[in-house]
Amino acid sequence: MKEPRTLQLAYDHVSADERSGLLHTKVLSCRLRKLSPRLLQGGAFLRYGYPSALRGIAVIALIAAALFWNIRTSLKTGRLRN
Repeated sequence: MKEPRTLQLAYDHVSADERSGLLHTKVLSCRLRKLSPRLLQGGAFLRYGYPSALRGIAVIALIAAALFWNIRTSLKTGRLRN
């Protein structure tokens, strides 16, 4: 729920009493979502060392780029619909 309109849509469906709870839930979910990759990254740095962890991150980034490139070409050729 990063976009302001998404939060506004959620506000439209809850009462005024529950809006602060909705905001607190949003903040908590955003923080927890950011915490888990940081813990994994820190553990990888401690266990394997900085250069090896960076190589692993680079491999993951290349795999993600290849997958997105595949989606892009599938959309252009019509094998995957938009």
